[in-house]
Amino acid sequence: MVSDAAVVVVRLLQVAKCVVYLADLLQSRQRAERTSVKKAADEELVSLSKRLVEDAVSRAVQQYMEETQQNGSAPKDQGPPGSAGTLNSTK
Repeated sequence: MVSDAAVVVVRLLQVAKCVVYLADLLQSRQRAERTSVKKAADEELVSLSKRLVEDAVSRAVQQYMEETQQNGSAPKDQGPPGSAGTLNSTK
C-alpha cells in the first residue's frame, strides 16, 4: 500500500511540473512581446531614417536648383584644386 506521504509527494511533483510549464509559457510570451515591441521600434527608426534622408536629399536638390538658377550654371567645386569625386562636381 502507498503511504499518504508518497501520494502527497507525487501530487507536489505534478503541481511543480505544471508551475514550471506555466512559468516557461509566460517567459516565452514575454519574450515574444518584447521582440514585437523591439521590432516595431526598429521599424519606426527605419521609417524615420528614410524620411530624414529623403528630406535631406530633397533640400539638397532644391538648393542646387536655386543656386543653378541664380548663377546661370551649375556651382563650381569648392574643394582644393584637382580634387575629384565631390558632390558638386560638374564633370
